[in-house]
Amino acid sequence: MPTEYWGELVPELKVRCVAAHCAQQSLVDVLDRFVPFSGKSDVSTVLEALNKSRLAAETTVGDEDVSTAFQEALLNDWGDGGVAVVEQALDNAARLSHLHGSAVFFLTQEAGATKAVIHMLSILYRGERKGVDSDGWDREQFAEPHLLGVMNEVLGKFLASEEKDGHLIDPNVWRNASESGGKVALYCTSFAPVVVEILRIIRSIKPEQFAKHKQELFPAVCKLIRVQSEEIRQLVHEVLAAQVAPILGVQL
Repeated sequence: MPTEYWGELVPELKVRCVAAHCAQQSLVDVLDRFVPFSGKSDVSTVLEALNKSRLAAETTVGDEDVSTAFQEALLNDWGDGGVAVVEQALDNAARLSHLHGSAVFFLTQEAGATKAVIHMLSILYRGERKGVDSDGWDREQFAEPHLLGVMNEVLGKFLASEEKDGHLIDPNVWRNASESGGKVALYCTSFAPVVVEILRIIRSIKPEQFAKHKQELFPAVCKLIRVQSEEIRQLVHEVLAAQVAPILGVQL
């Protein structure tokens, strides 16, 4: 699409995405009360909406037209100051685009929607309501493939991103991984809070659920040991103590 078209829509796009992000954050707070008592149709509707938000954000992260429009919107803040001011603004926009450009904006959006998806599915997977409902819905069976699929996808991309770019990141960014999202336009920093959520879920699932998927979960958890985040490494220790040690017959 022409840059001019995106330029006209950037303010509206920001407003809509900020509203969506706030809705996702609020949704996480009510899922614990909503999901256990909802039917398959309602849960599927929410899941579909969140997955559409994830996909839209993921697609927009790499959209060069949107990136250019965001930078132009940023340059408008400098106003009229002559050639020197404009050149300096352009240089700053290029140099700092990884801090405030559209990539950061939409990676944060994608991470928020993904975290909501994982949290909702984990409620179904870990829930106390077992068996098949009158409408033929088995919550655990429904959630299992979706939850494992999203968790494996996030952990794989997170580890690849951290291995590639982790050494370039200020250690202070990792100081509290659950709050590090949105600082730089990298998957590993934006999705650190999602990885924290995933590890908390793995730590709390039933032993038989972990044992069933240990071939997938254990290697990914072990690889997280190398991550610079103390918070993530502490959760890795807790997962090993809670889930792996009993399988080995040892106590940590």
